[in-house]
Amino acid sequence: QKNKMSTLDLNSIIQASQSISMVLELPKLLDKLIRLVVESSGAQKAFLITFDNQIPKVSAHYDSSTDNILTTMSPLETHSMDLCIPIVNLVRRMKTDIILENASQNGDYTKD
Repeated sequence: QKNKMSTLDLNSIIQASQSISMVLELPKLLDKLIRLVVESSGAQKAFLITFDNQIPKVSAHYDSSTDNILTTMSPLETHSMDLCIPIVNLVRRMKTDIILENASQNGDYTKD
């Protein structure tokens, strides 16, 4: 499992660096990177969360059902139907990656 993840991570890093070198415009770069993350992880949705004066904002989000990437600077709360705010807060507090499979169906966050 760990070897597979390491290979996946290395491949993702290589693809990301190639994307960065090919694209200099931020919106196009965000589009390519989010699509790469979704492709690598098998996710149906992806959110890029940045901080503006230490306040988390959704800078971009992707939804596979529409194959659309929207760039915004909206508060997390406006995405509460699609984004589990408690998980975001946990990642922010722990300052580490968290990988959850089917978090909406299994585990501590099924009601969030």
